[in-house]
Amino acid sequence: TVLQGYNVDTITFKIIGSYFTWMFETSTPYSSLLFGSFIIFSAIVLVYDAIHKKDTNAWVGLKFISIPILTLISGLIISFMITPIFRERYLIPSMGLFLLGIAIAIGRLGLPICFLLSIFLTAQFSVQYQDTYTLEYEIAKTDQTMEFFEEHIGPDDLILYNYTGYGFVYAYYLPENTMMYLA
Repeated sequence: TVLQGYNVDTITFKIIGSYFTWMFETSTPYSSLLFGSFIIFSAIVLVYDAIHKKDTNAWVGLKFISIPILTLISGLIISFMITPIFRERYLIPSMGLFLLGIAIAIGRLGLPICFLLSIFLTAQFSVQYQDTYTLEYEIAKTDQTMEFFEEHIGPDDLILYNYTGYGFVYAYYLPENTMMYLA
């Protein structure tokens, strides 16, 4: 439930536009424009095949592509009618089906185009993974934390921790120390 103090900014057109760039922009110049064009092209291919070829698989692909759009619309309607609750991360669970719809469209374009698009998409997702990894590494301030550990922790010191997820991290970075989990 949305309780007092729940912090989501008022939804504006600028915020709605940022959902797309948040999901598809990489460090590659014009990547969100390329992805947007590719998504529109995929939808056009599927609409053409669904209407002119009466292909039921094209309809399935269109339904898959529409899931994040319908998720966004539903979240925005609730946010406008009741209170702002929608966040861009709520689109992530629908992206698997979305990409399956895109794959259905790519499969209709022939092997050479399918191959080139697959290379492009693999490159873009690889760049995005690296960007995200780097950003998360910087946000977590891993280098500064390691400097602090090296300055303040000796090899005979006992490391106490209260979150099980950190146990393997400490064991990796401080293998010479004894670790103790505090429940």
